[in-house]
Amino acid sequence: MVLGTGQIGYMYTTISNALPTMQMGWVARVDSVYGNDTTAYLGGLPFSTIQGAVNAVIGSGSVSLPTNSNSTIWVLPGTYLVSPTGGTNTITDTCGNVTYACINLPSTTALRGLNTQTCKIVCSNPTSNTTLLRMGENCRVEDLTLTLGSNYTGSNNLVGIYYNGTTTVTSKLRTTVLNVCNAGMTYTASNNVFGIQFDGTGTLGANTFSFNCVKGSTINVYANGAGIKRGILVTNTNIATTRDTNVYVAQPSVNAFTGTYVGVETADPAQTGSIQLRTTTVGTIGPTGVQQYTASDILQTSPTAIVNPTYLASAGIQIGPGTDLVTKTAGGKGFSTYVYPTTLFYGCFGQMAAGQKYGWLWPGTMIFSASYPDQTTNASGLPAFYRVQQPLICMGMLVTCAVSGTSNMTVTVCKNPTATTGVPKGQLLTGGTAMTVTIPAGSLVASFYNASVNFNTGDYLSVYMVATDNTWTDVSVQVDCF
Repeated sequence: MVLGTGQIGYMYTTISNALPTMQMGWVARVDSVYGNDTTAYLGGLPFSTIQGAVNAVIGSGSVSLPTNSNSTIWVLPGTYLVSPTGGTNTITDTCGNVTYACINLPSTTALRGLNTQTCKIVCSNPTSNTTLLRMGENCRVEDLTLTLGSNYTGSNNLVGIYYNGTTTVTSKLRTTVLNVCNAGMTYTASNNVFGIQFDGTGTLGANTFSFNCVKGSTINVYANGAGIKRGILVTNTNIATTRDTNVYVAQPSVNAFTGTYVGVETADPAQTGSIQLRTTTVGTIGPTGVQQYTASDILQTSPTAIVNPTYLASAGIQIGPGTDLVTKTAGGKGFSTYVYPTTLFYGCFGQMAAGQKYGWLWPGTMIFSASYPDQTTNASGLPAFYRVQQPLICMGMLVTCAVSGTSNMTVTVCKNPTATTGVPKGQLLTGGTAMTVTIPAGSLVASFYNASVNFNTGDYLSVYMVATDNTWTDVSVQVDCF
């Protein structure tokens, strides 16, 4: 038998083991045991640092082959320390904030570990505003645990992963755990902490549901102090998509902290930035007692107005199938969703009776009459109500009619309305006004989806109607809840 010639797989021996030198083409191995940046090269001997491998991929390492547009940095088990640098690794986002990247991933490069349990990249004590990883175009990051600020006590701004350019539609994060932490910071300090910041300009087309720039990953933010703490933040016109992902923002450890803690926020000044969440869990822990911080699972700071609440029809936060908001909070802002777990319907059949132009509505459909809308309250002074069985977000309402009146009609959703001495029964009780829609005279439909109201278990949701004429006919009120 004739044996082939070529690389035999071993270069020299250590005390008890041979050092492997297998050739792997356009692969830069990073090995905490055998790696050596001085002798390593692309396709051969392993590097000891992530930066050494990056340098080889871009053709600037001490021992390197010419750069290639399709390279893989293969991270073997170990903990690899990185630190921020300036120069080409300086990041200025669209809001003018400056950070310095620890890893500036070259375009068309895959950064892959063997598994999240044993392959870790850590920047434990950044000394400046720091981004752990800037995603390059057409890149893939997979099977790693990325940690920024594991025992950090400083007050620099921290960003776990930064997407810019069109990376939200060309690059992917897969089966990765991302931890961003400054839990050791004192309560008198302030900084901004983002798990992932989407700050690019890419748009999605027909492949919206198949791309998913973040999938199968976990994003944890453990932060303290004042400032902005976000699991995911959209700050530019790009459209990000997630699937099978967990986003968690922990509560601060001291009651005196006054920061804002949010799982997912869209805050694009151009009012077009979006994120589509599918089979994704987003969770924060709200303040209780004397705690001074604010928190919500999602927060659609922009766009401020939702013209069409249908899923994918408006920019901002779009909640798709299988998505769970742990505390059912949206920071009082609107959002769009494909899923409506609860829709409360109130129908008033026929023409509004004379002298009965205001009152409370009961769920379901009833006939306009001399006693409906209901101008009475029960023995406790409460009007007709729907008792909330589990936490929900009242995210909007729609009012329609068959025949309009000659003047406006207003419908109000109330949260826990209470009786007040001296207020005649049937008039809108004090407190609890949550959401109001006015349908103008001559119009047949009006809606409101630009804000939201949180309801907890046991809260009462009541609907109040008031008009100044009785020509309104066949009125329906739809209250949409998530």
